[in-house]
Amino acid sequence: MDLAWKVTSGASALGAGVSTALVVAASRSPDGGMTLFAWHPTMMMAAATMFGPSAVLIAQYRGTRKSKEDKENLLLLHAGLQAGAVACAGVGLAAIVANKNNHAKPHFTTPHGKLGAIALLAYTGAAGYAGWRTSQAMGTGAFWHDAAHHVGGAAAVALGAAAAVSGLMHPNWSPPTLGGGTKVLIALGAVGAALVAAAAVGANLTGVTDTLKAAVAEEPAAAPAEESAAAAPAEEPAAAPAEESAAAPAEEPAVAPAEEPAAAPAEEPAAAPAEESAAAPPAEESAVAPAEEPAAAPAEEPAAAPAEEPAAEE
Repeated sequence: MDLAWKVTSGASALGAGVSTALVVAASRSPDGGMTLFAWHPTMMMAAATMFGPSAVLIAQYRGTRKSKEDKENLLLLHAGLQAGAVACAGVGLAAIVANKNNHAKPHFTTPHGKLGAIALLAYTGAAGYAGWRTSQAMGTGAFWHDAAHHVGGAAAVALGAAAAVSGLMHPNWSPPTLGGGTKVLIALGAVGAALVAAAAVGANLTGVTDTLKAAVAEEPAAAPAEESAAAAPAEEPAAAPAEESAAAPAEEPAVAPAEEPAAAPAEEPAAAPAEESAAAPPAEESAVAPAEEPAAAPAEEPAAAPAEEPAAEE
């Protein structure tokens, strides 16, 4: 890993250095000085091909170290290089804004200008996001391995390289000392630096992806444990049948059978004989009937006489 990192970082640094040197040489005025506009391509190339990709490579190399001290030192170096990229891009932006103001020209009207503004926002956002997360955790290096920071950093490097190439090919910037072949070399240096940085970020994101997959795989295993611990399915069958069997069968046999036999048989036999015995006319008729109506006596005597004769004898 150390050899691969040295080769890739060396190639990136060589391409970025050559590209920046060519831009500086082409931007110089005939008298050897630096014009206001010349600071724009010089600073932007330093940010897009030197500081930005180098910061990403340092972060990737940090993942190969075992020592905590080495990790912290490389992290601080990564943060310093990233801050340098943002500072250079800021100087380049100030130079082009001032130059356009001097010539009374509008800002961010070309695709190159819009792409450069987006790249600068991406650089600033990636650095600011990581710094904010670190300050929230109150620890050096905390959350700098966040996937959002990695993706934002890769996007910033790629956008910066694309903005640099679009500026090199801009028709309004064609110094006499900068031929077509030189432009191609500068463009290749910028693109190469961006590709190396993107490859480093992709390799680093592999570990982040594995971590996310492991976290997702653990969630389904934890959910059933929580559901079974809640005992929802165990409470419903245990509570409902117990209450129903304890309430319904106990109330129905205790109330219905006790009331029906105790009320119906007691009222009907007690009421019917009492009313019939209280009706005295049959008794009186039977006492008089044998004297007045001999033919009707045998029909009425069996129904009334047996019930009243024993009561009269007693």
